[in-house]
Amino acid sequence: MKILFCGLGGIGQRHLRNLRQLLGDELQVIAYRVRGQRLKLRDNLTIEEGADLERDYQIRVHHDLAEALAEAPSAAFICNPNTLHVPVALECVRANVPVFMEKPLAGDLQGIESLVSEVERRRLPFHVGYNFRFHPGLQRIKALLESGFFGRLLSARFEIGEYLPNWHRYEDYRQMYAARADQGEE
Repeated sequence: MKILFCGLGGIGQRHLRNLRQLLGDELQVIAYRVRGQRLKLRDNLTIEEGADLERDYQIRVHHDLAEALAEAPSAAFICNPNTLHVPVALECVRANVPVFMEKPLAGDLQGIESLVSEVERRRLPFHVGYNFRFHPGLQRIKALLESGFFGRLLSARFEIGEYLPNWHRYEDYRQMYAARADQGEE
């Protein structure tokens, strides 16, 4: 199975490790890479010294998305910065490639209508990964809400946060996408 990765930072590499464990040698990896960092990360987001991401996973790298899509991947994993999710996903969908996209879908609403329209028109599988939807506490709250336990709610607010200096220990947190307003975050 040939999988296209668009972004191979911490979460992209986690998905890559999971797919390698599930598919073994049946997994062929191609990547659309812009920054081209070759750091290989462990599950705890520390750098595996002496390792080379592209060599160790036998990744065929493309610096042009159209060239990567010309290889006809079975699916694409969109794991690049949030502001690039929709444009990259839209190109994948237009090439009839099913998409698994990391959360959030986008940093703003620009292009979402076109993306949804293309996915529906082509009837392609498309999933936004958000692991908290499986969290037992949130599932319990959902069940309580659906049962009417709280009565008629008018509003609810949930917040989840991270301490950025501990998040991606392999890079300067002040430069990563989650700390940058120009990447749709603050």
